[in-house]
Amino acid sequence: MKTVYCLLTFITIHIQVFSQLNNQAFEWPISVDSSQTGRIRFQLGYLGYLKNNEYFDGIADGYTLFGQQLQPKVTYQPSPNLLIEAGLFMRQDFGESTFAETEPIFTLKYQKKHFRLVFGTLEGNLQHRLIEPLYDFERVIDDRIEQGIQFLYKSERFKADVWTNWRRTIQRNRNEQEEIEGAWYFHYLMNPKSRFQSKLILQSSLLHRGEQSSQSNLPIYTTQNHALGFQTRLVNANARFLKGLSMEHYALLFTVDSDSLTFSQGAGLYLNGTLHTKWGDWMTSYWRGNDFINLLGGDLYSSEARMGGTIEPQRNLLIFRWLKDFELIPRCYLTARAEPYYDLDNDLLEYSFGVYINYLLDVPINRQKRILPQF
Repeated sequence: MKTVYCLLTFITIHIQVFSQLNNQAFEWPISVDSSQTGRIRFQLGYLGYLKNNEYFDGIADGYTLFGQQLQPKVTYQPSPNLLIEAGLFMRQDFGESTFAETEPIFTLKYQKKHFRLVFGTLEGNLQHRLIEPLYDFERVIDDRIEQGIQFLYKSERFKADVWTNWRRTIQRNRNEQEEIEGAWYFHYLMNPKSRFQSKLILQSSLLHRGEQSSQSNLPIYTTQNHALGFQTRLVNANARFLKGLSMEHYALLFTVDSDSLTFSQGAGLYLNGTLHTKWGDWMTSYWRGNDFINLLGGDLYSSEARMGGTIEPQRNLLIFRWLKDFELIPRCYLTARAEPYYDLDNDLLEYSFGVYINYLLDVPINRQKRILPQF
């Protein structure tokens, strides 16, 4: 055990990483472009996924996610600052004869200089850039669509993403709870023009369950998960093998305003280190959680099993990751990931792996109208 801790300390001090996880291949951005005013476009987002979790520790379940997603939509930009989207999201799990999910999507997005407002289907999921203890990567598979309101701000130094996702609504005299998710992400880049960059990061997620008008007997509560982080990054984009180095560490806090959960408050420490190389990203993470519950985050980081039963007040994990994106054609990526982890307290080695195909088709439908100058 002492040897493992020494190795971890060496990695933490000497290896620097790019961000917590690079999920850019999974993003379907909603873009407002003044040059596209008057243009109608057709877009098709596709995700094929195979993720296998070989977990037997009782906290995180072992299962396989295997299937595909389609998101056809039409976009229209009536003005330089406004974009409208409408379409349909569909998910099919292989082995089933029907769709696991079908959901209409509609978005109105307004953009003015550094500020953006999104109403309807959000520019969300992995695009929020939250760390895994706060936001589970698998939500891109089984909980991708978010509906609500979102405020975004992006400048050279500062970035903000604040949103509300209305997960479930209720009607009077119904035996169910409403679920509302709120979250934010802020970062401040201290030296954007330097090859060695430093960044302060603050991110939080909240989940509210319950409503006074509901007939449900389930408890009403609001959970909060907060993370304060610091990232350093060394960019070496022109190198043949080693493309970049940096380091990203977080201190986390959990609270809930109810005694209905096993723990009412907890804390965590999340240390990340990655080498970006020609052969992919090699990442090492250390997680230490104490009485930490994260209803929106990854199962590995919780002190209580999502389905109940197993409770581990302290979680002490060493996680290794290899990640590689292969660009097949422009906007089409094959992503491979292997993610073993070692439970330091239970002397247990388990793993997961995944293969994904992401493709975003974007083609114009009409000819762009010529905008005459005003005199």
